[in-house]
Amino acid sequence: MSFFQDVPEPPTAPEPEPRPRPPWERSVYVLPASVPGDVVLLRSVRAAVWIGGLRAYPNGFVFHLRAVLRRTPANGAWLGNPLDGRSNPLRPPEPQSNLRLGLRYADGRRVATQGGMPVPWPGDDDTEAIRLISQGGGGSGLTWEASFWTYPLPPDGPVTVFTSWLDAGVREASVELDGAAIRAAGGRAVRLWPQDEDPEDEDGYSYVTRTLTVGDAEADGDGDGDPETAPGTAPGA
Repeated sequence: MSFFQDVPEPPTAPEPEPRPRPPWERSVYVLPASVPGDVVLLRSVRAAVWIGGLRAYPNGFVFHLRAVLRRTPANGAWLGNPLDGRSNPLRPPEPQSNLRLGLRYADGRRVATQGGMPVPWPGDDDTEAIRLISQGGGGSGLTWEASFWTYPLPPDGPVTVFTSWLDAGVREASVELDGAAIRAAGGRAVRLWPQDEDPEDEDGYSYVTRTLTVGDAEADGDGDGDPETAPGTAPGA
């Protein structure tokens, strides 16, 4: 008899319990809608910072940030992530001198980076607090780019974006985005599938073709920005 025939089988691991998704987490089952809003946050003789590529979801929005140095400083003042001085091996961290980013909604809620990259708060159940979460980034000695997820959608009114970069000679600057336009785009985002339902329990779907960019509401006939298309068919079919 083989030695291994007497070795007992390991116990079957129990099925993992599904973890409820936090309300501030971005869904992977949504196609976002674009928002006009490319702006230069700051520009000095040393550096510039731009944000754009806004895309809205039902519960928040994403934007892209690009930072550019005019030239690499002789003392290595910036290498790597400008939001996090710890990424520069040639100088001690100086959080107040790093690139800093902050948002303020029209109702007074606000959030800001504090000496490093913003991160989520896993145990925090405050569903009204603003989250500013890095979605990854990278760059070189002169440029750095990253995307940021922001929860929740803002109320109507301005979304003020603040920035400071003492290393680049900018103490503070700000621009305003249109909170109402971001909320409206979130209403145009498309949910591909129900978030928490098992596909095996579903009979299948018929979908209506949707336009995710702002168009002529009167031309749609129903005023909701969607073409009047039968489920499962393409426009003009």
